[in-house]
Amino acid sequence: MYLEWRYCEGGYQCRLFDLDLDSIVDDHGVYVIWCESDQGSQAIHVGQVSEPERDFKARFLEHRNDDHVKKYRHHGQVYVSWAPVNEPYKINGIERFLFDELVPLEGQRAPIAKPVAVNLPIGLYL
Repeated sequence: MYLEWRYCEGGYQCRLFDLDLDSIVDDHGVYVIWCESDQGSQAIHVGQVSEPERDFKARFLEHRNDDHVKKYRHHGQVYVSWAPVNEPYKINGIERFLFDELVPLEGQRAPIAKPVAVNLPIGLYL
């Protein structure tokens, strides 16, 4: 499945801690937070937004305030990209694929679902 990952102005990766959260118009889908360092790219967190009371803005604000994410600022730049998913019943499978593929650094559990293969965000090189 092909996802249209969102980027910041000029097609650049969005810096999580500098991102204008009010510019986000998507309300459900998947996201990846990663860092760049001398060792290359590494996924920090993979997640989804599928509940009506939470959106990308709320999730990214939570991550900005999360010590488990903030500590990676010392390793290099922290980026985020998100993609709307027009078939909500596939969100768990997409998150599962991203989790299995990227093996995020922070302890989280992958959804129990059959993986749904998708393209990765540009700029996230493993």
